[in-house]
Amino acid sequence: MAANTSVKRLKDLYVVEHYRKLPSIPPQCRIAPKYSDKTANGLTKCIISWLKLSGWQAERINVMGRPIDRRKWVTDCIGRRKQIGSIQWIPSGSQRGSSDISSTIASSDAINNPKRKRNIKEKSRLPVVSISSQRILKVS
Repeated sequence: MAANTSVKRLKDLYVVEHYRKLPSIPPQCRIAPKYSDKTANGLTKCIISWLKLSGWQAERINVMGRPIDRRKWVTDCIGRRKQIGSIQWIPSGSQRGSSDISSTIASSDAINNPKRKRNIKEKSRLPVVSISSQRILKVS
């Protein structure tokens, strides 16, 4: 079965960038990462890698929440150890349906310097895309 051409191009882009950054490493010692776009996690990794390798800023946003471990080990009167309690998930502060990737593409942000009375405004404002693992959510 042939691999996806976009995944091949991403791997080639990684190899070219790796050669540019670290030219002293011999070719037989280089290992390209395994990219896959078959799952939502794999697709998110591919998008973030492509944006970073293309010179843009990209980061993954945690929208899952976090676990709180409320388990305790107790010993009863005859010496048996039992686990009581459970792991509780608390939701994150982000809104439901938030994007999985935050990226700034072809834009420079405003610089806020609190020691000056006026701010240096952004030079150019081009689209900033919010990407979810299912679809493009918004272009602002």
